[in-house]
Amino acid sequence: MILENCSIFDGKTIQERSISIDGDVISKIGKGFIKARDEEKINVKERLVLPGFICAHAHAYSAFAFAFPVKGQSKDLKELLKNLWWPLDQTLDREGVYQSAVLTGIRYLRNGVTTILDHHASPNALRGSLSTLAEGFKEVGMRSCLSYEVTDRYGEDKAEEAIKENEEFAKEFGGGIKDEMVSALFGLHASFTLSSESLQKCREIARKLDIGFHLHLAEGSVDVIDARRRFKKPLVQHLRDEGILNEKTLAAHCVNLNKEDIKALGRTNAKVITNPRSNANNGVGIMPLDAIMQEKILVGIGNDGLEYDMFEEIKALQYMQSLKAEKPSALSPEVLNEILFINNSKIASNLFKREVGRISEGAYADLAILDSKPFGEKFNLTNLDSSLIDSVMVNGKWVIKEKKFVFDVARYEEGVRKTAERMRERAPKV
Repeated sequence: MILENCSIFDGKTIQERSISIDGDVISKIGKGFIKARDEEKINVKERLVLPGFICAHAHAYSAFAFAFPVKGQSKDLKELLKNLWWPLDQTLDREGVYQSAVLTGIRYLRNGVTTILDHHASPNALRGSLSTLAEGFKEVGMRSCLSYEVTDRYGEDKAEEAIKENEEFAKEFGGGIKDEMVSALFGLHASFTLSSESLQKCREIARKLDIGFHLHLAEGSVDVIDARRRFKKPLVQHLRDEGILNEKTLAAHCVNLNKEDIKALGRTNAKVITNPRSNANNGVGIMPLDAIMQEKILVGIGNDGLEYDMFEEIKALQYMQSLKAEKPSALSPEVLNEILFINNSKIASNLFKREVGRISEGAYADLAILDSKPFGEKFNLTNLDSSLIDSVMVNGKWVIKEKKFVFDVARYEEGVRKTAERMRERAPKV
């Protein structure tokens, strides 16, 4: 397939080129490609072509929050978890896990998101849940890297099950070797729901498998306070001493960190994933982005399962950092582009066989075509939105073409409806 007359954004500048796609891979980028017999050739008409977006921290199980009753007003993050998210994930059955991936995948793809790094929980449908999620995402054509959150809050047996789920899934799918649409990380909930004993078990297995951790770090103050109370150490030092923080680790949120914590985190080479809209919604604070970037920590962006639009997520990062700095447009377009495109690509590319989230030769052909032409070589995300998404390609195949899915989305509606009804029936009465 040849896409000609593209305005390609490579994360820094826009160039007018054509893209040649061979199977699931971008084979060439240049000009003057000659179409082979029976090869499809599409004139993009100088419209913007972006790498498919990556959501670097997500929770597909939150897709059914719309059907779940919330128990009262929560005063802080821990209470919100007890009132909504922990009861919700306990209502998921195996079919619910599958439908959450299908529903989530469709919503992300509609907004040009082609890869998700998902952090899962379904304690009453635990074993095999990651494979079920992978099936759901593949059903709608979405690339995924999956992990299951290990926690002690449901007891030792459930923690052991969660460890085993991560281990078996990572053995089969780690690195995207078996299936290039699926990869794995080792999931941990957060320090405040994990003992040293559980962390040590996870560390030993992750080392043997040479796989990284995906966890929540200092999302709320509860995480920081708990580490001081139980372990007599700052949170980052505790997790570093347990062998959890290293160059393969993805640490989501990192809101409640002081300067010493950030310096200590920088020495671990862990990657940080900011989730600005979720942090605002949960009232946990604004991530100290400037201090984190000063320590040369690589920062990516996710959404923590709150909505599905990375255009809006990166705008929210701008708004919140401007509010924190008390000055307009605190982050330059170059910094926003670096976080969303370059850094997210670096994070995801380490998890698969080929580059993900890049328009470069040899990378996976994951693309989003916008119904918009650029003005010059600069690219300002805050001037665009997902309504401009015209076509989306994943792994060299169209999933959306000319604003329409290439498959019948309506055929999934009944499964989603039945799952929502079951979850509502199982929900605690409020």
